[in-house]
Amino acid sequence: MEVSLQAVDVRTGVLAGTYTAQEGFILETNKKSALPGHLEETLGRAARSLALKLKDQYFAPRAGTEPTEVIFEGKHEARDVWMVLGEIISRVGKNTRAVPVRFTSDRSVYNVWAEKGRDAVARALDSSRVVSGIFSVAREGEGIILREKGDRRPGGVGKFGRELSFYRNLPIPGAEKPENVRKVQTVAWEEEENNSGPKIANFAPVGEGILGKIDSPGDQDFFLFSLPDGTRRLTIQVEQSGPGEMRPRVRVFGEDGTFLNDEKAGARGGDLTFGFPVPDGTDKIFLCVEDHLGRYPSVFPYVLTVEGEKGKAGGEPP
Repeated sequence: MEVSLQAVDVRTGVLAGTYTAQEGFILETNKKSALPGHLEETLGRAARSLALKLKDQYFAPRAGTEPTEVIFEGKHEARDVWMVLGEIISRVGKNTRAVPVRFTSDRSVYNVWAEKGRDAVARALDSSRVVSGIFSVAREGEGIILREKGDRRPGGVGKFGRELSFYRNLPIPGAEKPENVRKVQTVAWEEEENNSGPKIANFAPVGEGILGKIDSPGDQDFFLFSLPDGTRRLTIQVEQSGPGEMRPRVRVFGEDGTFLNDEKAGARGGDLTFGFPVPDGTDKIFLCVEDHLGRYPSVFPYVLTVEGEKGKAGGEPP
């Protein structure tokens, strides 16, 4: 028998903590019999353990650190909050923790505990293009205020359906050499601007090429993919159609904003291909294509392709 206790914040529905243990019991069949003493002891021990865990998580001070209040003001979604907190943790360090504090209909407050201090949290938010695509960031006192930018509607990728030449060298108009074309590929779709954030991501199909371009330094292209049922693994490719300065970087998030993967090409002007297993229950992903350091635009368009592989749960072969 598995004993499991969960603590849930009743205002937000956030799972605050859990205690789970496997225990063996002999239960009486007589309806009038009380719970076996062993079960009562186990439930009491579970409750005490969970209470201590929550006390340590929410109230115990961290030696040598001070919390930074990160405050989300106005209308915002849980997905955007998780993206922001994930950016802070990935940029500041693994020992960084984000603890929910209080919530109202238009204000969410988190304490971010970071060994590197408040300035590191502020720098992480200031330097993140994922954050700046969703929120404006302002430092007020000892806290950081994030206010959502204007609401815009998402759209789908546009029909392209044309052949695209992939060049080895910079082509000279009117004097192109056939040996400079390494291949010609039919590309089905192209991105629709503006798709610089998750709220305005392009809906895109799995398994077909999508033409995109980093138009200016710091530009981000967001896409939202619905995965076919049974998808257990994804392979993602960003192939540049010619020589250029951009170093492709792809970040992948779950539909709720949870971080899934972050990969970049080995060098500027290179292509990027990687694969990773899909967490159970994932049916949609957000994907962001950008230049690694946000310094360079695309000289040539890139082609993004997301391929899904099916299989059985538990790593079994299909």
